[in-house]
Amino acid sequence: QAAKLYVDGSLAATKAGFNIDTQPPTAGDYRVVVTNVYGTVNSNAATVTVVPGTLAGYTDGLIAYYPFNSNANDESGSDNHGAVNGATLTTDRTGVTGKAYSFDGVNDYIVGAKNLPDTQQLTISAWIKPNEDKYAGIFYDASFNQSGRDTMLATLTGNSVQANFTKNSAASTGIIKATGVLQNQTWTHAVLTLGPNGSSLFINGVLNGTSAVVSHNVGYHSNPYIGAENHGAGVQYFFNGTLDD
Repeated sequence: QAAKLYVDGSLAATKAGFNIDTQPPTAGDYRVVVTNVYGTVNSNAATVTVVPGTLAGYTDGLIAYYPFNSNANDESGSDNHGAVNGATLTTDRTGVTGKAYSFDGVNDYIVGAKNLPDTQQLTISAWIKPNEDKYAGIFYDASFNQSGRDTMLATLTGNSVQANFTKNSAASTGIIKATGVLQNQTWTHAVLTLGPNGSSLFINGVLNGTSAVVSHNVGYHSNPYIGAENHGAGVQYFFNGTLDD
């Protein structure tokens, strides 16, 4: 038995069996032709689009990007560089040293140099590896002295992740909770999306929860905090673990 991979009508690879790996990835229409002693079968075409391997490859709407390349600089072009307070560089989720930050859960945090801009939609993405099951800030953008004007992503006891978003000034607070999705010393990817059609929380690429509360990131802002929160009375709710982009 042999499997053949065609890209845009041209033979790209042939391999015994049915697993084919072509590197580097190439955009185009893919079709598999399988041949054995009984004949040949052609698959339908599948269109593959190749996207950038990091967020640095995206420019449309990116307002802050912290890849932790041996520092906490913002590489989105917005120059909202992070000031590191106690957190230390460590190994990231792919095993590369100096590409993630470790937080001690006592007084470590990173804070952006300036407020985030007003946006009608917002997506927050973070890789989380906790050392402790407790309430702690992952991302925080809020209003000092203006309660109910927060956008935050946090860990909760019960190995959970929770998003709060109240900048829409609605009577109800937007809350999405993903219960029991974390495990100590294990990487978990969390993504929060806010927008005019409601909000969603994804865990490891799978939709975990939604809210019908229409939200955005318009109004009151603090400097963005990573690994802690600051409700106006000082930095608190320190995360104990490692964070990556």
